[in-house]
Amino acid sequence: MGLLRATREGNWELHLSCIRQMVPWCFAYDNLNYARYLSAYISEMSHLEEDHPNILEYFRSGGFAVQIGECNPFGRIPVAQTCEETVNKDTQTPGGTKGFSLKPKAVSKYYLTAEYRSIFMRQWKDILHLNNSSSLHNDLQQSRITRGEADVKSLLSTFEIWISSYQSEQQDLVCLSTGKVATPEIEHDPLKAKDIGEQAYRSFREQRLELEPKKVKFHEKMTKLQLKTFGDLNKKMKVSRGTAKEVILKADRALFAQMIIIAETRQLKMKEVLSHPLGPLPWALASADGSLKKTAKSSLAKELQKDVPAAEIILQPSACIIDGMALVQKLKGDQKTFSEVADSLISMALHEGANSNRIDVVFDVYLENSIKNAEREKRGSDQTGNEFRNIRPEHKLLQWRTFLSNPTNKKHFIAFIAEQWQKVRYVAKLSGKTLFVTTEDQCYQISQGSVITKADLRSTQEEADTRILLHAADAAKSGYKTILISSEDTDVFVLCLTFNSFIQASLYMKCGTQTRTRYIDISMAVQLHGPEVCKCLIGLHAYTGCDSVSAFAGKGKITALKLVKRHKSFQDLFKQLGMQWEVSSELFERLQEFTCKLYSSNPGTSDVNELRYRLFCAKKGKLDSNQLPPCADCLRKHALRANYQAAIWKRSLQSCPQVPSPVGSGWCLEDGKLTIDWMSGEPAPQAVLELLSCQCSRICKLPSCTCLTNGLKCTDLCRLQDCTNRREEDPADDAFSDDDQEDEDE
Repeated sequence: MGLLRATREGNWELHLSCIRQMVPWCFAYDNLNYARYLSAYISEMSHLEEDHPNILEYFRSGGFAVQIGECNPFGRIPVAQTCEETVNKDTQTPGGTKGFSLKPKAVSKYYLTAEYRSIFMRQWKDILHLNNSSSLHNDLQQSRITRGEADVKSLLSTFEIWISSYQSEQQDLVCLSTGKVATPEIEHDPLKAKDIGEQAYRSFREQRLELEPKKVKFHEKMTKLQLKTFGDLNKKMKVSRGTAKEVILKADRALFAQMIIIAETRQLKMKEVLSHPLGPLPWALASADGSLKKTAKSSLAKELQKDVPAAEIILQPSACIIDGMALVQKLKGDQKTFSEVADSLISMALHEGANSNRIDVVFDVYLENSIKNAEREKRGSDQTGNEFRNIRPEHKLLQWRTFLSNPTNKKHFIAFIAEQWQKVRYVAKLSGKTLFVTTEDQCYQISQGSVITKADLRSTQEEADTRILLHAADAAKSGYKTILISSEDTDVFVLCLTFNSFIQASLYMKCGTQTRTRYIDISMAVQLHGPEVCKCLIGLHAYTGCDSVSAFAGKGKITALKLVKRHKSFQDLFKQLGMQWEVSSELFERLQEFTCKLYSSNPGTSDVNELRYRLFCAKKGKLDSNQLPPCADCLRKHALRANYQAAIWKRSLQSCPQVPSPVGSGWCLEDGKLTIDWMSGEPAPQAVLELLSCQCSRICKLPSCTCLTNGLKCTDLCRLQDCTNRREEDPADDAFSDDDQEDEDE
């Protein structure tokens, strides 16, 4: 912004100052061309006073930029941009060389005289008054200034909030875009990047620009600093080459294209090649950092609620069941004591259940190894944050969000809340209502005059989503004819539709905003969509993406729902998903058929490997890996995860379901931590993996470099990490995402 301002104002000192501030960052993050030539630029411009004083005065008067409009302040533009907007514009637009001639000599002659012709053209336009542009620059209009000032204040306010959230003595470095906490190895470099870059710049300047004779020639090769960034948190996968050596593949989608080129060079059968994921991760299911591909799962709830009228009358007596952690997330707890937080939470719970005699606040259970770990990490939950081992009512919370980012803190906090609400001063607030609150596997029933442990609601269920249904069934058995469920989670809505017939009461789901609340009658939604469709929603929802299972890139839930509604065989398929803990061969074949239909309205095959090959041929190879369905190997792992999650949901009404370990069901243990098992086979055929890297130690050059010999770019697998044959890194590669695009197969 400073550089733009310097150009527009013609402020030479500000221009040099901004360039000087940029240089250390160019060195720090290996923008070597900018680092090299900006250093030389600063050196030359700094000596203008001795070498060319007249030019210095010209620059100080604004001559380093061009003022096109004579009466337009703040309108100077760089010289390169001036060429684009004058000579190049007049030459390369209709009336210029566009469609002018195919004769090289005629075009060459045209360009040799283009400068003069452009001058004459602009003089004619001035004579004819065709250049009557406004003399006031858009950025100087009062409305734009007002909007700019408001934007600046908004940014400053946001920065102040961020800064105030990190005021304690010990804080972790957190990526704002992902919520991930930097590891100790990665934390050092971003914090010291400017100092490291400044040191590299000074060394470059002294050795190549100032010393006489030069210690190092100006154009000699520069060494990259390769500072670590949050991008280095991207997962790396080890795969065996079939020998004693191992290959580490960095999460890089460009490897797909490179593997295709290798396969074609070796004249391999593409059908066999495409039966592999051709990457360290299945890009149809995974993001660059190794996390689950996400979709807008709320779109499913909106579609299912779309034509259901809001309930006008809620019969009494009613029970209100609240997702406890959703309530906690709504709370603003900064600068509050734990006692004040407990007060605020019970007030919020009583407000939610203002018209109900019974209020259930149901919390999640936070297990050390959970299938929801991947989603919790994505939301910023991590064990590395500050841990509160002994919560006291008088302790003050400085950073509420940071406190909640640690699952252990949540576990202790829930226990604290359950204990506090049993005290007399909280019981007095109930005003005759009965309050149920869960913590771990226990549930306490709190009412005026008594606090008892509710044995019927003791449960080993991990998720509040499923436990909410268990509490709803208990409330129905206790005589409540109406049950209000306060949760904005799509998972809970899908479970309500599925289990509506098993709960002998009228279920209502609260949705909408704080100012416009409405209650969805679950029984009316079931009638609208049909009981058979509602029974298959659990399997469909799990298979097309939820918190523990990845979605298919570019394939939204609405497309899948429409597909299921059109085909009864798919309804029967998803009714079966989750009935058993294993996925049979027959069930997997039917899931492949659904997946093929999801990717193509007329696939002509029910084998995903075959469909990958057909789509590849149809697009003539001009597509990314994430545009293809996952290969059969990766899809089977996906099916195992979806089946496991669906099986848990389908046992929602069991207080203590027998849930086997997720290891082997699409997850595995890595260093004692539960992680996603993406594939069992190799990412590519051996013939492709062997050519994926070169072993050049000093320089990549022909004919010794196998990458150059095969017309390939060097990758992260190559031995030499700073050769000139590496492709330019695109920041988007580290954080790419595919929006949830609803494909219309109408």
